[in-house]
Amino acid sequence: GDHVHFLDIGDRFLQPDGIISRDIMPDLLHLSEEGYRRWAVALEPKLQALGL
Repeated sequence: GDHVHFLDIGDRFLQPDGIISRDIMPDLLHLSEEGYRRWAVALEPKLQALGL
């Protein structure tokens, strides 16, 4: 719809072998500072396209 957008960004958090690094999610649930940086980088183009 016009108000819900889905971005499949899970691959941004994975290592080449498909495993989530503890550098990105130390407790395998919450993002680290680097994880949030990757999240922001992944969202930025869509947010800009939406004028946000």
